[in-house]
Amino acid sequence: MKRDQELSRLNYLMDLFHVKGTDLANYLHVDTSLVSKLKNGKRKLNVNSEACGEIANFFILLDKETEYRTVKKLLAETYQETDDLTREALVILLKRWLTSLDEVSAGGGSFTDKTVYTAKVKTFQGKNGRRKAAQEFIQSVLLEKTPQEVYVLDWTEHYSWQSEDTAFFTEWKKQYLKVAEAGHRITFLISLNHSIDYLINTLLYRLPMLLTGNVEYLYYPDYSYMLYKPNIVVLKNKMALAKISSDDITQKDITHMYTDLPTVRHCEEMVLAAKKHCRQSHTVIPKNQVPSTFEEFSGQYGNAYIKNDLSFFMNMPKDNFKNILEKNEIPPENIKAFFESFQNYNQKFLKDIKNFEYHLLIDKESLIRGMCDDKTKAKELELYTGQLIYLESGDIRRQVEYLIWLLKNFPNFQIAFFRKNQGNLLDGLDLWIKEHGSVLINKENNEDAFVLMNESSICAAFYNYLEKYWYSIPFVDREKEEVIRQLKNML
Repeated sequence: MKRDQELSRLNYLMDLFHVKGTDLANYLHVDTSLVSKLKNGKRKLNVNSEACGEIANFFILLDKETEYRTVKKLLAETYQETDDLTREALVILLKRWLTSLDEVSAGGGSFTDKTVYTAKVKTFQGKNGRRKAAQEFIQSVLLEKTPQEVYVLDWTEHYSWQSEDTAFFTEWKKQYLKVAEAGHRITFLISLNHSIDYLINTLLYRLPMLLTGNVEYLYYPDYSYMLYKPNIVVLKNKMALAKISSDDITQKDITHMYTDLPTVRHCEEMVLAAKKHCRQSHTVIPKNQVPSTFEEFSGQYGNAYIKNDLSFFMNMPKDNFKNILEKNEIPPENIKAFFESFQNYNQKFLKDIKNFEYHLLIDKESLIRGMCDDKTKAKELELYTGQLIYLESGDIRRQVEYLIWLLKNFPNFQIAFFRKNQGNLLDGLDLWIKEHGSVLINKENNEDAFVLMNESSICAAFYNYLEKYWYSIPFVDREKEEVIRQLKNML
């Protein structure tokens, strides 16, 4: 295709496939005048527009019978290796080819011979530039109509966005969640060469993404000093961001954006090479496996932090447990099985609080509201039994009396009242944490899936964070005598 012969690449493609303007207009459901403007170069195509995607799909469909031989041959002039590309990858490349301004690839690259490749790179300078690069990347993913693969390798040791630009960070989290909810597969790879706060921040703000089931979160297990710390983000076969930082570099950060296929693939291969040495940071536990997970958790020894609105599981009287199941019309044979299992839990709990510290964080307002309402949903019991369980106000009153008894008779048993909507990272989360054990996390009002973490460093980070959080609660809401006084006032 010669430059002086082309009106636009669309014009060339239509000639190549002998397509009339009316045929393409009918497929796109647009007026023929729009196709004419696109063909003559008077109207430019945008690579991320829906029209560009539809046009690329149109020609891919025309070439289907030949197994896309014509399209592959055309794209090979710019992108070299096209034989093994999937249909989806061909659509992406054809979109870029259609919107190119010259004879080089859509990413601005070409081979001058078989060994030398020249590519144009979009460079973003400084922290603001990095944010702009991140925004452009996420928008590119969200504009994709079919599920894509995204890789994020983060070997940096700072989380400056959270503190430097909270408004941007909040929006950035929402956009990444949209990516996961749209069905795109995201793989995060992090280094454990981080502070405790960094690990907690990244794990907690990505928790909603984890619960979509479309996110894989991995960690590099070895602690080591790294002179250079890479950050690479890849949208497979389409785009890559790359930044390399070092503590000894004093100039502004530089973030590079690549859209040429050879460089994008090279970035992807670097991430996949690192992935081979990483381990899974968590397991998503479906609802039907939660009871056995609770059983494993209760069998672990050590100090514990439990945070949820109403705690109605291991720390309740046996008679109260059985009575609640009967009132909820659980079949007798099921009650017997649940009760036998609960007795083991309860005995283990009473033994643990003699030897280990047990910190229970509950919502005081939920307790008060439960004693006033006719029925209150019991989330922990529902998860344990797999059936809908409601509590009456009398059940909650008896539980409050039992909590007072535990506080008076077991020095290691402590309660603190947390407050919701305080802007804390733990807002909206239920947590079960054992020191030197596991971390079990669930979002409030989401009973479909839990996240289980067993990696020792990550679990230790969560435990330390919960310990700090405990002591950040006002003294009046965590000192034992004050808590007993408040519980008595509820009665």
